[in-house]
Amino acid sequence: MAKQTESKTPAASPDVPGISIEIDKPEPIPVTLGDKVYRGFPPKTAGTFRAVKRIQEASDDPEKMLNEIENWLKSVFTAADAKKILARLEDPRDGLDMPHVIELLQKMMQSTKNPTM
Repeated sequence: MAKQTESKTPAASPDVPGISIEIDKPEPIPVTLGDKVYRGFPPKTAGTFRAVKRIQEASDDPEKMLNEIENWLKSVFTAADAKKILARLEDPRDGLDMPHVIELLQKMMQSTKNPTM
């Protein structure tokens, strides 16, 4: 039977400088949609590029486009807030609609200095 070896991370030493990269923890930002405020998280650049590409590619297929927008909402908002927003999009008595979500996508991209659609 082969002996398993453990991979060990080398300890930092004064002779070998290490690399350290500071990473800020994402902080939620308030997002107001009509009279309701939600907690959104700034989208990651790579995820935004992918989401925009998938949404654009789905422009001829409304069901696929809705699925991509739903996935984007779930990636940017807490699970509870994404569920509430999606419910509002289905409620005929609520004024929130897809143009508002597209505007939100554009504004969130601009707020994180990502390229716009």
